[in-house]
Amino acid sequence: MANLLAELKDDFEAKTRYELAAKSFVVLHNTHPESREYREELAKTYNNLASHLLSSDSSSNADLLQDAVAFNRKALDLFEGLAEPLPGLRVELANAYHTEALALLRSDKTAEAIERFQTSASTLQAVLRQYPDNTDYLFRYAAALTYLGYYYATAEQPIETAKIRELMADILPRLRADHRRIIEINGRYKVIQGTH
Repeated sequence: MANLLAELKDDFEAKTRYELAAKSFVVLHNTHPESREYREELAKTYNNLASHLLSSDSSSNADLLQDAVAFNRKALDLFEGLAEPLPGLRVELANAYHTEALALLRSDKTAEAIERFQTSASTLQAVLRQYPDNTDYLFRYAAALTYLGYYYATAEQPIETAKIRELMADILPRLRADHRRIIEINGRYKVIQGTH
């Protein structure tokens, strides 16, 4: 429900629903600490709440940014404990690192954000070593590299940008057509390619 409200841009109601969901999962997690499912759902809810706060119209509010960072840290802590044996959770962990990077960018901490984008990309790369033919994982990796390459390019780091450009040249032909198109029309990708 919170995801739907977020898509409809009902920021206050979506935030309220995410918070209620988080409280429910905290109770379930505390009651059943051995349950991976409850920890995973709590981590996803925290990360969704952090993402929502970062993307809401009032995301420039310093208190909301601080809340987003705090919820994201809770998600990361939970995902890190869950992620090692399960590739799907490592992908969620990478998503949480990505969300943390976006929060750091909003806080004008570009160097730290780039480190988190790197961590997100390397986490996805490790998953791909295990599942090289999974096109959804490959797409998420390409998206993570697009962010990383964009910030390398805008920070005028030509060697790192060239490395990302090479990786993308290898990845794009392996993506599904719809995923490839999403990457190719992305303004960040165009910056990496020097065509924007």
